[in-house]
Amino acid sequence: MNRHTLQLVLLPFFYLLSALTLKSQNCPKLKSALIDGCGRDGVNEFIVFQTRGQVVNLSTIKLEYSSSISFPSGASTVTINPNLNNNVWKNPSVLTPTNGLTNSAGTIVTINPAITTTIPANSTVVIFPEAGAFTNPYDLQLAGSVQVLFYDTTQTSSSWRGNGNFSNYGNTGTALNPRYFRLTTNAGGGCPASQVTSYTPSNLVKQNGTPGAEDGARTNWDDAADATIALSDVDGTVHYLNTGCTSFALPIKLVSFRGSMKEGHAYLQWEITSQSNAVAFTVERSNEGGSYQAVGNVAAQDNILQYSFIDESPASGNNFYRLRMEDVDHISSYSNVLGLTSSAINGISIYPNPVTDRITVRIENGSNALAELIHPDGRVILTRSFAGGNTMTLDLSGYAAGLYLLRISNGQNITAYKLFKQ
Repeated sequence: MNRHTLQLVLLPFFYLLSALTLKSQNCPKLKSALIDGCGRDGVNEFIVFQTRGQVVNLSTIKLEYSSSISFPSGASTVTINPNLNNNVWKNPSVLTPTNGLTNSAGTIVTINPAITTTIPANSTVVIFPEAGAFTNPYDLQLAGSVQVLFYDTTQTSSSWRGNGNFSNYGNTGTALNPRYFRLTTNAGGGCPASQVTSYTPSNLVKQNGTPGAEDGARTNWDDAADATIALSDVDGTVHYLNTGCTSFALPIKLVSFRGSMKEGHAYLQWEITSQSNAVAFTVERSNEGGSYQAVGNVAAQDNILQYSFIDESPASGNNFYRLRMEDVDHISSYSNVLGLTSSAINGISIYPNPVTDRITVRIENGSNALAELIHPDGRVILTRSFAGGNTMTLDLSGYAAGLYLLRISNGQNITAYKLFKQ
C-alpha cells in the first residue's frame, strides 16, 4: 500500500473518530434523575445534566420525558419548554432559595433568570421544581460549584406535574416499557441539538439493592457508549441505584487524563475533583483499534486526587488508553481516550499524543528520516528532516485543533501515526 492509498483509507475513520470524541468530551449530557421522589413525588423529583464544553443559554433548555422515543404530544409526555414562556424558570429571590438543600462536597449557585441568561461551560446543573415546593432536604455531594435551576410548575409552558412525572417500579402493566428523557440546548461545536437517555421502570432498585419501588430510586447514565454509538442513538449506559433520601452523588469527575511515551514505557497520570466516592481505577488499553483489555489497577486513597500508572510493555504502534473508574455504588464510568504511539521495532518514539503545542519525535536505530505533518484534507503542511539517534521537536502551536497524520519515512519504509492536536 503506497502513502496515498494509506491516506485515503485512514482519513474517513479519522473524521468519524474526531466527531465521536468531540461528542464525548464537549457536548451537554444528561447524567442522572431521581425517579422515585422522596416523600411527595413530583415536587421532589429532579434531573442532573452537565454543560461540558458548551455555554448553554437558559432560553434554549428544553427537557422532555415520554413513554415513546418519538416524544409525541399528549398525556404520556411532560415538558419544560422556555421557548413558550421564559417565565418557566423561577426567580429564586422570591422563594426560599434551597429549602434545606446542601452540597457538602462543593458549593451551590442558584440561577436567577432575571440576572443570568447563560450557564457556564463545564457546569453541573440540577433542575428542581420551584424551591418553595421542594420539600426534601438533600445533600447533593457534588464536587465544585453546582448550578441549581428551578422551574415553575404553575406555568402553562411547563406540563411537569407536582404530583409525579416519572414512571417507577410500581406502575402495573407498564413497568417493563422503557421511558425516555430528551435534553435540547443551543450546543454548537458539532454537538447534536438534542440528547436522549432512557431507563426501564422495572429495573429500579430499593436501598438494599433488590428490585422494587422505594423512595430514592434513581438512574445514572455514564459515558461507556459514547465512543461507539451514533449521535442520534439513545446515549449512555444506564445504571440503577438508591442512596436513600438524604444524599446524592454522581460518578467520579475526572479533571485530566494525560500521558507520554518514554523509553518504551507509557507513563499515565490523572486527576479527579473529589475522590470521596472513588474505589478503584482500572487502566485499559486497545492496540490499533482493537478491543480494550485491562493492563493494571490503581486503588483510590483517602485525600489523594492525583494518580499515576506505568505500562511497561505497550505494543508497537498506536496504543489507546482509557480509565474505568468505579465508585462506592459500584457504578463505573469511563475517561476520555488517550492515544500514545510507540514503535519499538523501528525505534521510533512520538510523544505526547494528544499534543497541545510541541511534540517530540525520536529515532533510535541510526536511520535518517523525514517527518511530514498531513492535514485531514491530505495536504502536507509541515516537513522536517532529522538524523537517527537524535530527538526532534515539532512546534504545532500554530495549527488548529483536530486530527492529523504524522508520516515518518526513511527512504525504505513509511509509517503513519494518528496525531491529536488539542
